[in-house]
Amino acid sequence: MVNPLLVVKWCGKEKKSSSKKKVAATTVAKWDEHVFMDSGKVTRDFIEDSNIELQILNYGFFKAESIGYYAISTTKLYKINSKVNPSHEHVFHN
Repeated sequence: MVNPLLVVKWCGKEKKSSSKKKVAATTVAKWDEHVFMDSGKVTRDFIEDSNIELQILNYGFFKAESIGYYAISTTKLYKINSKVNPSHEHVFHN
């Protein structure tokens, strides 16, 4: 069993989710949390060339060990259609 915690990194910023307790290997963990990250004053080109990094940590009392990692380009992520609303458009606000 693990206590997973999700870390999101983008444009030099980092946000952490709450940790889940005692998740088994066959359990589908669902966070249902929103992550808001302010990129600061950067250009559109910088944002479009950036990556969003997702890291899953097994959160322990004294340390957290990495148990998963995925990076995706911001442009690729924002071109994916929403499964809830296929016409949903993602936008960058700067």
